[in-house]
Amino acid sequence: MTLVSTLILTLFLLVNFSARATLLEEFPHLEKFNFVEPKSNLYLGLGVAPVALMNSKIMYSFNLFQVHYVNDKLDIEIISTSMGKTITQNSNAESNHFIMRTIPKYKIYSVISVGPMLGLEFVRFANLESRLFKSNYATPKETFTTHGAIFGVSASETFKYKEKYYFKINQLVYKQAYSIEKTSDDWEYIVYDINGTEVRKETDKEPLKATIVYAIEFSLLF
Repeated sequence: MTLVSTLILTLFLLVNFSARATLLEEFPHLEKFNFVEPKSNLYLGLGVAPVALMNSKIMYSFNLFQVHYVNDKLDIEIISTSMGKTITQNSNAESNHFIMRTIPKYKIYSVISVGPMLGLEFVRFANLESRLFKSNYATPKETFTTHGAIFGVSASETFKYKEKYYFKINQLVYKQAYSIEKTSDDWEYIVYDINGTEVRKETDKEPLKATIVYAIEFSLLF
């Protein structure tokens, strides 16, 4: 587009905008016919869960990406992703968590909504190593990672903040379903501690196992 064409287009838009404003001032009853872009019910969000209780560990996490749909009856968390880290006195049980989830909720009161939670969790035990065994095959040692589904329920309180924002408080209870014994295609995990000793005892495995998680999370939607 040439410079002359750009100037002509800019002048046309300015004249058109000015003419429409003048017309509405002279004939205010025409305002109802003026097109106004409808308000979107989609929101992005960021959040933090300062505390989550899981077995003998405490986890904190940051919700890095959220997409919500909110209207008078529905409060749907379409998708969100979060990264968390545990705090524990047992160094073998320290873990990092990456979670993707969805929570379709229905409003039972103006600010309160409830619904099921479904998702997928990836868990990495930073101080452990593992090998995979199946038949006569084995993989080299590497940092122990596993994954599995999560499912539970959520209750939320959502408050309007100014004109374009929502402040949300989530209470979450969900069950982890990852395995530390074998993969979904029957490869067996052999887990080693920081000293290279195989983790065999049930008392040593217990802090590593999937459990029920209780969490509270605060989010800002925009």
